[in-house]
Amino acid sequence: APMPLIYQGKPAVQLVIHDITQSKRAERELKEAKEKAEEATRLKDKFVSLVSHDLRQPLSSIIGFLKLMDDQSVTLDPKERTKILGAAIDSGEKMNQMIEELLSISRLRTGKMQIMFSFIDAHMLGQKAILNLNKPATQKGIKLINEIPEKTRIYADRTLFYEVIQNLVSNAIKFSSKDDTISIHIPDGEPSTIAVSDTGVGIEKQRMDMIFSYEKITSTLGTGGETGTGLGMPLSRDIMEAHGGALTVESDEKNGSIFYARLPFTRPIILVVEGSHCANAVIHEMLKALGVEIIIVENAEDGIDMVGKKRPHLVILDISMPEVNGFEFIEKIKSEKDSADIPVIVFTAHESVETKEKILKLGADDYVAKPTSPEEFTQRIRKHIS
Repeated sequence: APMPLIYQGKPAVQLVIHDITQSKRAERELKEAKEKAEEATRLKDKFVSLVSHDLRQPLSSIIGFLKLMDDQSVTLDPKERTKILGAAIDSGEKMNQMIEELLSISRLRTGKMQIMFSFIDAHMLGQKAILNLNKPATQKGIKLINEIPEKTRIYADRTLFYEVIQNLVSNAIKFSSKDDTISIHIPDGEPSTIAVSDTGVGIEKQRMDMIFSYEKITSTLGTGGETGTGLGMPLSRDIMEAHGGALTVESDEKNGSIFYARLPFTRPIILVVEGSHCANAVIHEMLKALGVEIIIVENAEDGIDMVGKKRPHLVILDISMPEVNGFEFIEKIKSEKDSADIPVIVFTAHESVETKEKILKLGADDYVAKPTSPEEFTQRIRKHIS
């Protein structure tokens, strides 16, 4: 604003002060955005170039094999024909795998692939990876061990996080040899981290910074001559970052590697909406051993408010409530986009078929009649929080 400078009672000079802080900040942010856009374009161009080269290779192999099969001047016995067909199929499968990984990367980068969080049993996830990859491990004489304790709870997208674990175990098999061991375990003091360690060949120091990079797609031959797309590790890193976690590695060349898939630690929040003090005490006692955060409210209005504030992972609800009843509570939270996926277990003394049909029709996920045993009650809870 103009500020007159007074000299001998008369204004001599007018000072005009302009605050340019905001314009400078906007200029700086615009410059940063421009630099990021240019960097993204540069990386995209390089990525497309690298991928195009890697896709061309299996496609060229398939065309070459087919031309050989079609060449009337070449005589092939059945064994040779079978071998050529097998090689063509392998090339086609490799190209299909790369396309699937590219699509997954694209969906993650554009936000079109949503992370569907749920509590899952990490032990069972590790067991699934071992069962699915036991054949290639056995063929190379490698031992797979699942050291994740039973009923280990993690909070992740079941499908995508399994993709990470499978990639890590598959990669460990690729770079291990006869009599080597691969272990899936929980590192000390990191309850929400899954580690995959191996006693294989390890990773060269100059490759350590490349394995998670799209800019330099590398696919090193395994100890048995196995090939890969070079996209598995970068994709796994993106999946972990989409979870709010991270994927890191420690390796000693010739002495194996350890990959860490780190997830944010999440304790299940269970909201109990129950008007009876006595019932609340019983429910609290049954839930204590599950390692959860328990929030208890005594009416449906407070329950609806708490769903908005805390967004629990599970609601245990009695339908007999003053003013707003349990039916209205279910209808309310199941109709809202932000709360529709929250599981609701109705725990009530109303045992009629009509009541059960009504609550399930409204969207409740389970129904438990009062009274019940602690074993049955906690078993129903574990379905939703692993």
